[in-house]
Amino acid sequence: MTRTGHETTLVCPAGSEKRVMARARGQGVQRIETMALRTGLRPGADARDLRALGRRLPSVDIVHVHRSKEHWLAALANRLSSNPRPLIRTRHIVQAIRPHALNRWLYTRATDLVVTVTEAIRRQCVGAGLAPATRVVTLPGAADGERFRPAEGGSLRGKLGVPEGVPLVGLLSGFRIMKGHATVVEAAETLRARARLCPGVALLADVHVKHATPLGRESLAEAALDAHRRGIVTSTTLLVNRPVDPALIDALKASGMGVGLHLNLTLGPPVAPAKRVASLLDGEGKFTRDAREAARRARPDEVRIELGMQIDEFRKIMGRFPTHLDSHHHVGRQEPILELVLDFARAIKVPVRTQDAEVRAAARKVALKTPDHFMGESGPDAYWSSERVLAHLRELPGGVTEFMTHPGYFDDDLAYSRYGRQRDIELAGLTDPQARALIEREGIRLIHFGSL
Repeated sequence: MTRTGHETTLVCPAGSEKRVMARARGQGVQRIETMALRTGLRPGADARDLRALGRRLPSVDIVHVHRSKEHWLAALANRLSSNPRPLIRTRHIVQAIRPHALNRWLYTRATDLVVTVTEAIRRQCVGAGLAPATRVVTLPGAADGERFRPAEGGSLRGKLGVPEGVPLVGLLSGFRIMKGHATVVEAAETLRARARLCPGVALLADVHVKHATPLGRESLAEAALDAHRRGIVTSTTLLVNRPVDPALIDALKASGMGVGLHLNLTLGPPVAPAKRVASLLDGEGKFTRDAREAARRARPDEVRIELGMQIDEFRKIMGRFPTHLDSHHHVGRQEPILELVLDFARAIKVPVRTQDAEVRAAARKVALKTPDHFMGESGPDAYWSSERVLAHLRELPGGVTEFMTHPGYFDDDLAYSRYGRQRDIELAGLTDPQARALIEREGIRLIHFGSL
């Protein structure tokens, strides 16, 4: 922008001299200022940044931001200023924008233009109702064809052992889920399988691994993320009474999925000290696997302690409240546990799963949000086959319907489960491209509990 005659000021985080500012000066940017711009909620630093932005607004014509932190600061500064300026946000990541009330205000009312680097991000923003199509544009991010041209000769091919005739695709990026690198890898695999590009494709990546610990393909969490990325799954829930891989938490946070709390009184050890919840435990200090028996034996005060501590544990892990509450083995539909689950949902203001009309009526009696319909089962046969997914989508009743699903990769860790091998079939059904096509054709809107 400076080269085309605009007066441009680049505002950078304090401490980014080597990483950002020196490079910017090398490109000819002369006007550089700093603010704290610290990640997360930092009341003191945020207040100072807000005041600094307020002082700068009268002297600029446009404010352009690239991250959520700066986006919120600029929007609030505009709101407080007698001289608000047009606000432009560029989104570089494929992570879905959660369409809750705050984001609706930020994108619909506080932002004048949203710039996305892919058409997919633009469609997500418009489809979520966050901004009208007239205020969301796509400027594809790519290499500058005038500066980067294929080098002559085959020295690189020889060094890598890639023969002539095989396209060599270079990927320069940080390997982070929110950047969508999995899409590139999947596309390369698909092209190779279909032989669309000569004999094959060589993918050369210069990467920075953000999280080195992989999510094993055997994990249910990996399957849920896969079903979200490739299919129609929008929400999942977290068990908190067992260790959780930090890489999984990072992946969940970056995915855009709704993440609820899977309240658990029927599997494994408690979160609370065993002596405080003795009525919930068997002789080995673990929950009993029978939901009805667990409810029959449970003392309400001990259930309240355990459920409260599971909610606290979720907040420690995820840094926020869950998008909703449901329960393992549907123990939350049994009294006296149901009343306590509804009490906690009201206290933290989140929706609940309701499996039938009786539980739904109980939730709505206390003004809790919940879907209008519930579909799903975990019997001897896989429930969400491709055929059943398509059939239920074609015959959806009016209102909001929850599909309870169990995608997974069957392996030794699932051999104990009566619903193990069925999970592979469900994953195939939930990622069937026909389901996505049907949803788009019928105008069905995919949401998670946080959007109720």
